[in-house]
Amino acid sequence: MYMIQRELKSSLKSLFFWSLGILFIVGDGIVEYDGFQKSGNAIGSIIEAMPESLQVILNMDQLDITDILGYYTVFFAYLVILCAVHAVMLGSSTIVKEERDKTAEFLLAKPISRERIILFKLVAGLIQLLIINAVAWISTFIGISFYEEGKGMEIAFLMIGLFLVQSIFLLIGTAIAAVCREPKMTMSLSAGVLLILYIASVLGSLYSRLDFLQYFTPFAYIDAHQLINGEGFDGRFIGIAITIMAALFTITLRGYLRRDMNL
Repeated sequence: MYMIQRELKSSLKSLFFWSLGILFIVGDGIVEYDGFQKSGNAIGSIIEAMPESLQVILNMDQLDITDILGYYTVFFAYLVILCAVHAVMLGSSTIVKEERDKTAEFLLAKPISRERIILFKLVAGLIQLLIINAVAWISTFIGISFYEEGKGMEIAFLMIGLFLVQSIFLLIGTAIAAVCREPKMTMSLSAGVLLILYIASVLGSLYSRLDFLQYFTPFAYIDAHQLINGEGFDGRFIGIAITIMAALFTITLRGYLRRDMNL
Protein backbone atom coordinates (compact mmCIF):
# COMPACT_ATOMS: atom_id res chain seq x y z
CA MET A 1 0.00 0.00 0.00
CA TYR A 2 2.89 2.35 0.78
CA MET A 3 4.26 1.85 -2.74
CA ILE A 4 0.95 2.82 -4.32
CA GLN A 5 0.66 5.94 -2.14
CA ARG A 6 4.25 6.86 -2.98
CA GLU A 7 3.63 6.52 -6.70
CA LEU A 8 0.43 8.57 -6.55
CA LYS A 9 2.01 11.28 -4.42
CA SER A 10 4.93 11.68 -6.82
CA SER A 11 2.49 12.08 -9.73
CA LEU A 12 0.05 14.56 -8.16
CA LYS A 13 1.37 17.63 -9.97
CA SER A 14 1.42 15.90 -13.35
CA LEU A 15 -2.04 14.44 -12.76
CA PHE A 16 -3.40 17.88 -11.88
CA PHE A 17 -2.16 19.50 -15.09
CA TRP A 18 -3.31 16.61 -17.26
CA SER A 19 -6.77 16.87 -15.67
CA LEU A 20 -6.83 20.59 -16.48
CA GLY A 21 -5.94 19.73 -20.07
CA ILE A 22 -8.82 17.26 -20.29
CA LEU A 23 -11.24 19.83 -18.84
CA PHE A 24 -10.07 22.41 -21.38
CA ILE A 25 -10.46 20.04 -24.34
CA VAL A 26 -13.96 18.95 -23.31
CA GLY A 27 -15.08 22.42 -22.25
CA ASP A 28 -13.79 24.08 -25.40
CA GLY A 29 -15.40 21.45 -27.59
CA ILE A 30 -18.79 21.83 -25.90
CA VAL A 31 -18.64 25.63 -26.14
CA GLU A 32 -17.78 25.46 -29.84
CA TYR A 33 -20.95 23.44 -30.46
CA ASP A 34 -22.93 26.68 -30.12
CA GLY A 35 -20.98 28.15 -33.00
CA PHE A 36 -21.58 25.06 -35.14
CA GLN A 37 -25.31 25.22 -34.46
CA LYS A 38 -25.58 28.93 -35.27
CA SER A 39 -23.63 28.52 -38.49
CA GLY A 40 -26.36 26.27 -39.85
CA ASN A 41 -25.54 24.75 -43.23
CA ALA A 42 -22.42 26.87 -43.69
CA ILE A 43 -20.17 24.50 -41.71
CA GLY A 44 -21.76 21.49 -43.39
CA SER A 45 -21.00 22.94 -46.82
CA ILE A 46 -17.39 23.63 -45.88
CA ILE A 47 -16.93 20.08 -44.62
CA GLU A 48 -18.54 18.58 -47.72
CA ALA A 49 -16.13 20.59 -49.87
CA MET A 50 -13.15 19.01 -48.12
CA PRO A 51 -11.43 16.01 -49.74
CA GLU A 52 -12.74 12.76 -48.32
CA SER A 53 -9.29 11.83 -47.05
CA LEU A 54 -9.08 15.08 -45.06
CA GLN A 55 -12.52 14.45 -43.59
CA VAL A 56 -11.39 11.03 -42.39
CA ILE A 57 -8.15 12.39 -40.92
CA LEU A 58 -10.08 15.11 -39.04
CA ASN A 59 -12.76 12.58 -38.06
CA MET A 60 -15.42 14.70 -39.77
CA ASP A 61 -16.60 12.14 -42.32
CA GLN A 62 -19.66 11.33 -40.18
CA LEU A 63 -20.16 14.72 -38.51
CA ASP A 64 -23.74 15.54 -37.54
CA ILE A 65 -23.96 19.11 -36.19
CA THR A 66 -27.69 18.71 -35.48
CA ASP A 67 -26.95 16.29 -32.63
CA ILE A 68 -24.64 17.03 -29.69
CA LEU A 69 -23.45 13.41 -29.44
CA GLY A 70 -22.80 13.23 -33.17
CA TYR A 71 -20.74 16.40 -32.86
CA TYR A 72 -19.00 15.10 -29.73
CA THR A 73 -17.58 12.11 -31.59
CA VAL A 74 -15.41 14.52 -33.61
CA PHE A 75 -13.41 15.91 -30.73
CA PHE A 76 -13.73 12.63 -28.79
CA ALA A 77 -11.10 11.35 -31.22
CA TYR A 78 -8.74 14.11 -30.06
CA LEU A 79 -9.60 13.33 -26.44
CA VAL A 80 -8.60 9.71 -27.07
CA ILE A 81 -5.27 10.83 -28.53
CA LEU A 82 -4.60 13.12 -25.56
CA CYS A 83 -5.42 10.38 -23.05
CA ALA A 84 -3.29 7.88 -25.00
CA VAL A 85 -0.32 10.25 -24.85
CA HIS A 86 -0.79 10.61 -21.09
CA ALA A 87 -1.09 6.84 -20.63
CA VAL A 88 1.98 5.88 -22.66
CA MET A 89 4.11 8.59 -21.03
CA LEU A 90 2.86 7.52 -17.60
CA GLY A 91 3.69 3.88 -18.29
CA SER A 92 7.15 4.73 -19.53
CA SER A 93 8.02 7.06 -16.65
CA THR A 94 6.61 4.65 -14.06
CA ILE A 95 9.35 2.14 -14.87
CA VAL A 96 12.35 4.44 -15.29
CA LYS A 97 11.76 7.34 -12.91
CA GLU A 98 13.83 5.78 -10.09
CA GLU A 99 16.80 5.52 -12.44
CA ARG A 100 16.13 9.01 -13.79
CA ASP A 101 15.83 10.51 -10.30
CA LYS A 102 18.71 8.40 -8.90
CA THR A 103 16.46 6.77 -6.27
CA ALA A 104 16.62 3.19 -7.57
CA GLU A 105 18.99 2.07 -4.81
CA PHE A 106 16.57 3.35 -2.16
CA LEU A 107 13.70 1.46 -3.80
CA LEU A 108 15.57 -1.83 -4.22
CA ALA A 109 16.78 -1.66 -0.60
CA LYS A 110 13.19 -2.09 0.57
CA PRO A 111 12.19 -5.61 1.75
CA ILE A 112 9.87 -6.09 -1.21
CA SER A 113 10.22 -8.22 -4.32
CA ARG A 114 10.46 -6.80 -7.82
CA GLU A 115 7.22 -8.61 -8.72
CA ARG A 116 5.32 -6.68 -6.07
CA ILE A 117 7.06 -3.42 -7.01
CA ILE A 118 5.91 -3.65 -10.63
CA LEU A 119 2.40 -4.75 -9.63
CA PHE A 120 2.05 -1.80 -7.24
CA LYS A 121 3.34 0.54 -9.95
CA LEU A 122 0.76 -0.77 -12.41
CA VAL A 123 -2.05 -0.42 -9.86
CA ALA A 124 -0.99 3.17 -9.19
CA GLY A 125 -0.91 3.78 -12.96
CA LEU A 126 -4.41 2.36 -13.41
CA ILE A 127 -5.71 4.56 -10.59
CA GLN A 128 -4.32 7.61 -12.39
CA LEU A 129 -5.97 6.49 -15.63
CA LEU A 130 -9.27 6.15 -13.78
CA ILE A 131 -8.93 9.67 -12.41
CA ILE A 132 -8.26 11.11 -15.88
CA ASN A 133 -11.14 9.05 -17.25
CA ALA A 134 -13.45 10.27 -14.47
CA VAL A 135 -12.56 13.90 -15.23
CA ALA A 136 -13.39 13.32 -18.91
CA TRP A 137 -16.58 11.43 -18.02
CA ILE A 138 -17.96 14.01 -15.58
CA SER A 139 -17.07 17.04 -17.71
CA THR A 140 -18.56 15.38 -20.80
CA PHE A 141 -21.76 14.43 -19.00
CA ILE A 142 -22.23 17.95 -17.61
CA GLY A 143 -21.43 19.61 -20.94
CA ILE A 144 -23.73 17.41 -23.02
CA SER A 145 -26.53 17.72 -20.44
CA PHE A 146 -26.74 21.45 -21.21
CA TYR A 147 -27.99 20.53 -24.69
CA GLU A 148 -29.61 17.14 -24.29
CA GLU A 149 -30.43 14.96 -21.30
CA GLY A 150 -30.70 11.21 -21.07
CA LYS A 151 -27.39 10.45 -22.79
CA GLY A 152 -25.69 8.92 -19.78
CA MET A 153 -25.52 5.39 -21.22
CA GLU A 154 -23.94 6.51 -24.51
CA ILE A 155 -21.36 8.58 -22.62
CA ALA A 156 -20.64 5.61 -20.33
CA PHE A 157 -19.87 3.38 -23.32
CA LEU A 158 -17.55 6.03 -24.78
CA MET A 159 -15.63 6.34 -21.51
CA ILE A 160 -15.34 2.58 -21.08
CA GLY A 161 -13.85 2.45 -24.57
CA LEU A 162 -11.54 5.32 -23.67
CA PHE A 163 -10.32 3.45 -20.58
CA LEU A 164 -9.61 0.39 -22.73
CA VAL A 165 -7.36 2.47 -25.00
CA GLN A 166 -5.71 4.13 -21.98
CA SER A 167 -4.92 0.75 -20.43
CA ILE A 168 -3.33 -0.59 -23.61
CA PHE A 169 -1.10 2.45 -23.99
CA LEU A 170 -0.13 2.34 -20.31
CA LEU A 171 1.13 -1.20 -20.86
CA ILE A 172 2.82 -0.24 -24.14
CA GLY A 173 4.76 2.38 -22.17
CA THR A 174 5.70 -0.02 -19.35
CA ALA A 175 6.72 -2.77 -21.79
CA ILE A 176 8.98 -0.45 -23.79
CA ALA A 177 10.56 0.96 -20.63
CA ALA A 178 11.05 -2.49 -19.10
CA VAL A 179 13.03 -3.85 -22.06
CA CYS A 180 14.85 -0.65 -23.10
CA ARG A 181 18.38 -0.43 -21.73
CA GLU A 182 18.55 3.35 -22.02
CA PRO A 183 16.10 5.11 -19.65
CA LYS A 184 16.46 8.40 -21.55
CA MET A 185 15.21 6.79 -24.75
CA THR A 186 12.01 5.30 -23.36
CA MET A 187 9.88 8.44 -23.70
CA SER A 188 10.96 8.96 -27.32
CA LEU A 189 10.36 5.33 -28.21
CA SER A 190 6.94 5.34 -26.55
CA ALA A 191 5.92 8.52 -28.36
CA GLY A 192 7.18 7.06 -31.63
CA VAL A 193 5.14 3.88 -31.21
CA LEU A 194 2.03 5.93 -30.42
CA LEU A 195 2.52 8.02 -33.56
CA ILE A 196 3.00 4.93 -35.73
CA LEU A 197 -0.16 3.34 -34.31
CA TYR A 198 -2.16 6.50 -34.95
CA ILE A 199 -0.93 6.73 -38.55
CA ALA A 200 -1.85 3.06 -38.99
CA SER A 201 -5.41 3.76 -37.82
CA VAL A 202 -5.73 6.67 -40.28
CA LEU A 203 -4.36 4.62 -43.18
CA GLY A 204 -6.67 1.73 -42.29
CA SER A 205 -9.65 4.11 -42.43
CA LEU A 206 -8.58 5.77 -45.68
CA TYR A 207 -7.71 2.74 -47.81
CA SER A 208 -9.76 -0.44 -47.91
CA ARG A 209 -6.74 -2.51 -48.93
CA LEU A 210 -5.05 -1.42 -45.68
CA ASP A 211 -8.01 -2.06 -43.39
CA PHE A 212 -6.10 -4.99 -41.85
CA LEU A 213 -4.03 -2.34 -40.02
CA GLN A 214 -7.06 -1.69 -37.81
CA TYR A 215 -6.36 -4.95 -35.99
CA PHE A 216 -2.94 -3.70 -34.91
CA THR A 217 -3.81 -0.24 -33.58
CA PRO A 218 -5.74 0.43 -30.35
CA PHE A 219 -7.17 3.62 -31.89
CA ALA A 220 -9.38 1.41 -34.08
CA TYR A 221 -10.68 -0.77 -31.25
CA ILE A 222 -13.44 1.69 -30.33
CA ASP A 223 -15.84 3.23 -32.83
CA ALA A 224 -17.48 6.29 -31.27
CA HIS A 225 -20.26 6.40 -33.87
CA GLN A 226 -21.02 2.74 -33.27
CA LEU A 227 -21.12 3.24 -29.50
CA ILE A 228 -23.45 6.27 -29.50
CA ASN A 229 -25.81 4.41 -31.84
CA GLY A 230 -26.16 1.62 -29.28
CA GLU A 231 -24.30 -1.01 -31.32
CA GLY A 232 -21.79 -1.68 -28.55
CA PHE A 233 -18.21 -2.89 -28.89
CA ASP A 234 -16.84 -5.11 -31.61
CA GLY A 235 -16.09 -8.45 -29.98
CA ARG A 236 -13.13 -9.11 -32.27
CA PHE A 237 -11.36 -5.95 -31.17
CA ILE A 238 -12.11 -6.58 -27.50
CA GLY A 239 -10.58 -10.04 -27.78
CA ILE A 240 -7.51 -8.64 -29.53
CA ALA A 241 -7.20 -5.88 -26.91
CA ILE A 242 -7.27 -8.38 -24.02
CA THR A 243 -4.68 -10.57 -25.74
CA ILE A 244 -2.40 -7.59 -26.40
CA MET A 245 -2.69 -6.38 -22.80
CA ALA A 246 -1.85 -9.84 -21.46
CA ALA A 247 1.22 -10.01 -23.74
CA LEU A 248 2.35 -6.49 -22.78
CA PHE A 249 1.91 -7.27 -19.08
CA THR A 250 4.05 -10.38 -19.47
CA ILE A 251 6.75 -8.40 -21.31
CA THR A 252 6.65 -5.71 -18.62
CA LEU A 253 6.96 -8.19 -15.77
CA ARG A 254 9.75 -10.27 -17.30
CA GLY A 255 11.62 -7.24 -18.56
CA TYR A 256 11.51 -5.54 -15.16
CA LEU A 257 12.66 -8.68 -13.33
CA ARG A 258 15.69 -8.99 -15.64
CA ARG A 259 16.43 -5.27 -15.78
CA ASP A 260 19.85 -4.05 -14.65
CA MET A 261 19.05 -0.75 -13.03
CA ASN A 262 21.43 2.18 -13.30
CA LEU A 263 21.96 3.18 -9.69
